[in-house]
Amino acid sequence: MSELLKKQKFGVEVEFTGITRTMAAEAVAEILGSHAAGPDRTCYRTYTIRDSKRRIWKVMRDSSICPVRKAGRELMDEYRVEFVTPPLNYEDIETLQTIIRKFKELGGVPHSSCGIHIHVDGANHTATSLRRLVNFFFSRQEIIYDALAVGNRKDRWCRPVCKDLLDTMKKEKDLDTRKVEEIWYSSANDQYHGGIDHSHYNSTRYHALNLHSFFQKGTVEFRLFNSTLHAGKIKAYIQFVLALSAWSIESSDKIVFRSMNGYTAEKKVTLMYNILTNRLGLYGDEFKTCRLHMMKQLRKNAEASHAA
Repeated sequence: MSELLKKQKFGVEVEFTGITRTMAAEAVAEILGSHAAGPDRTCYRTYTIRDSKRRIWKVMRDSSICPVRKAGRELMDEYRVEFVTPPLNYEDIETLQTIIRKFKELGGVPHSSCGIHIHVDGANHTATSLRRLVNFFFSRQEIIYDALAVGNRKDRWCRPVCKDLLDTMKKEKDLDTRKVEEIWYSSANDQYHGGIDHSHYNSTRYHALNLHSFFQKGTVEFRLFNSTLHAGKIKAYIQFVLALSAWSIESSDKIVFRSMNGYTAEKKVTLMYNILTNRLGLYGDEFKTCRLHMMKQLRKNAEASHAA
């Protein structure tokens, strides 16, 4: 395991429904020993909760969520819930899990219109590490999409990394972060033609690996994950992206990824195990549940293939 894995700050956005934003905000405040302020008068109707370290946690509205009512009798719009953490440290994962479990206990539920986004601090990233991340995603996104059962969300909210983006980065001999930025906001990135634009809703953000976030606010965003209120899964997802980020920063090897053409469902299970343990260092008891959740769907696919 890389020591950097646990030293990186991260933040999580969890979209869900079933309970109201007021219920969610009060639950966060209770667990943090604080109180919820809000909602504000913006379209996000944001509640803020300040913890003992003066960090601000948020519960806010997301119009893209299809609401479901599992508790209470409020207007349906109140059930569009997005929970946003402040920048967290590795040791804060336990508190985050406690909050997630409370949401579920109160009646919170995931929905196909919802997702989970994880931001990792980009302070240690360089042009080389960003290119390495792009290379990893382009070469292994098929198995990652399969492992996480992303489904049709990849067509809109977490699009794949395209070959032209990687090829353009590889051709640049003197790659620096400014050049990475120019390439990201260019036609090489899925025929984007809007120029460098750091506005929040720039269309390049809707990729599984979102570098728009890096140039806008200094974080690398991973938009891969289906919504869940399973605390163990969320911990697994955090560990996975922290390990991937640390690997991309620290690796000094010239990476050549073998093609996955012709890989059977069984071979994908083996490949994912090797990615998690050999490449990312997620071995041992500490990361047992990470391996479990990152491989569970692939094992199901292999069993179904074998049964057929």
